[in-house]
Amino acid sequence: MIETDEQLMVRLSQGDKKAFEHLFLKYKDKLYSYIYRFCGDAAVSEEIFQEAFLRVYRYAPQYEPIAKFSTFLYRITTNLCLNELKRHRLMPMYFLGSLRERKEGQGGMIEDDIKSMDRSPDQHVFSQELQEHLRTALDQLPAAMKATLLLSEVEGKKYDEIARILNCSVGTVKSRVNRSRSKLLEYLDSHDIL
Repeated sequence: MIETDEQLMVRLSQGDKKAFEHLFLKYKDKLYSYIYRFCGDAAVSEEIFQEAFLRVYRYAPQYEPIAKFSTFLYRITTNLCLNELKRHRLMPMYFLGSLRERKEGQGGMIEDDIKSMDRSPDQHVFSQELQEHLRTALDQLPAAMKATLLLSEVEGKKYDEIARILNCSVGTVKSRVNRSRSKLLEYLDSHDIL
């Protein structure tokens, strides 16, 4: 029988190190990717990654299986990323997608657009230029809006889970996502990029 993440955390809280290993192996790649997209520095990302799992291990005895384990993990990680961003003003690494389609109300998640793009050399150069403009626009967003947008667009989290991760209301999450998208599109439009 396959155990849930929450059951593994209960085992971990009772001192079962194998449970920690299972959780680590399940989340390591996706979590590191999220951290790297957030802060854009490999060394800093590795430190945050290690600290996030250290805190999972350390706080396992206090873990309450009320919410999903992934919510608990991403809340720890997002707080570490936000603290690092505030402390060092890191330039976040972000994603590039078909913003024109988003502007017109079409398209899926931005990261899905990236993965499906088959670029010629000209498209690749344009994509790099657009990505630089996008990074500039994203750097102007407050950290909480950046975190919300990453959790929504890149990690594919539902609004209610993002609200639990960021300790805010679903309405706040919706508002931040919409304002973030609007600000990005406004910036790109004002620079004749889209």
